[in-house]
Amino acid sequence: FGASCITTPLFGACADAFGRRTATLLAICIMSVGGLASTAAPTFGTLVLLQALVGVGLSGATCPFELLAELSPSAARGRTLNSVAWAWASGTLLTVLLAWVVLSVTAEDDEADAGGGKGGHPLPVPWRRLVLVTSMPV
Repeated sequence: FGASCITTPLFGACADAFGRRTATLLAICIMSVGGLASTAAPTFGTLVLLQALVGVGLSGATCPFELLAELSPSAARGRTLNSVAWAWASGTLLTVLLAWVVLSVTAEDDEADAGGGKGGHPLPVPWRRLVLVTSMPV
């Protein structure tokens, strides 16, 4: 989230200069590249850098919410934005649940494969699977 805090004003300026659609598409592309590249990170340091790239993209993902606030009727604006906040919080909780499921299932699989180290998994390290699964919605 540190990268997101730094780059959010830059995406605001980009949205003002080029439009919210362009800024949002750029943010989605940055998050997708960073998230998918994270699944192949060879070291923890590389993973941190790639997740910082995801944070950069995340900072631009707020552009549509500003548009939603502007276009919502004033009588429904609070309810609409509150719904978005609840969806964001629910997604965060779902991510934690997904991490618990993916990491516990893959840990069992990895223990069964510990003898030869070749489990036939396309993503041999459990955290790689989690990063892939959580990057897919983007």
